[in-house]
Amino acid sequence: MNIVDKVTIITGAANGIGFACAKRFADDGAVVIIADIDLDRGRSAARLLKKNGGAVEFFQCDVTERSQVQSLASFVVKKFNRIDVMIANAAILQIGDILDLEDADWDRVIDTNLKGVFICGQVAARQMVKQGVGVIINMSSIQAIITNPNILSYAVCKGGVKQLTVSMALALADKGIRVNAIGPGSIATDMVLKVTKD
Repeated sequence: MNIVDKVTIITGAANGIGFACAKRFADDGAVVIIADIDLDRGRSAARLLKKNGGAVEFFQCDVTERSQVQSLASFVVKKFNRIDVMIANAAILQIGDILDLEDADWDRVIDTNLKGVFICGQVAARQMVKQGVGVIINMSSIQAIITNPNILSYAVCKGGVKQLTVSMALALADKGIRVNAIGPGSIATDMVLKVTKD
């Protein structure tokens, strides 16, 4: 697939898998918008990719807040006139098994990893419908299928992302929008190392 000049939003792209995606897309000629809640790491990631010649912007965004995701989309459309690709990657993890997990921790993980994916996909899809074309990629996980019981809320939301993706794909297929999920195995990101360390 030729992604040269494709306007691509990647959430949670200040580090880990999101940053790796941003680097690859930028290296392959896409216009990349790094969207992340972490201002300092997001700016640093964008500077690094720009230094290497990438067409990269940073936009601070909390994916659990619809108004912020809408502001992100509005910024991108105003600057680039379109959104070609949305990669909904932002995620957090809370260690805690079924006997220990607090409601607040459960809610925070589900809001970021499942509700955030829904909001990003819906906001992007509304713009893509106007364009008549677009691609949405949701980051699921091997944890949607086999899991560690100490990351219960993470596994549940990643299973939800898998099914959300199927529903989105069916709903948007006749509008020229492709929706797929990726389910990576364990990769030595900061988040995964936190689990293996503990």
